[in-house]
Amino acid sequence: MKKTTAAAVLASMMLLCGTAGAVQINSFSDYSTAIKGTWAEKHIDTLVSKGGIKGYEDGTFRPGANITTAELVSLILNTAGKQADTTNWPNGVMTQASDLGLIAASMVSEGNLAVSREKTAYILVNAASNLLSEDVRKVTLIDTSRIPDLHTASTQYQG
Repeated sequence: MKKTTAAAVLASMMLLCGTAGAVQINSFSDYSTAIKGTWAEKHIDTLVSKGGIKGYEDGTFRPGANITTAELVSLILNTAGKQADTTNWPNGVMTQASDLGLIAASMVSEGNLAVSREKTAYILVNAASNLLSEDVRKVTLIDTSRIPDLHTASTQYQG
């Protein structure tokens, strides 16, 4: 995942409220080589402390890997205080996300695919609306000239 995509995900997730988790950021085995001292360390620490990021079963975080759609919706659900359904991965969490209105039902099968920036924005807007009851129609749009590749996004996500 590109650094800008990671920054967008991390910054957006900081807006979601959550509950404290027991995991510490420095408990990841790849903390000192992949996280400590990076631009994202404090953001990752916040998401870990809120229970949004739990890492992989082998104790790693893998910040250089692409984030999948299922991982993103799991992160959102956990950070928002919902428990992501990790049984029958990735279908459980994707079905849960569909039921909560974070994704369209047609996206349930896309759980293992790397999530794009446009799809990340779509999911985050739906999370704000459906998990936080925000009226997303009142959001002030930024100057779209600041997104030079906006024209490459699917028209369904450009708004």
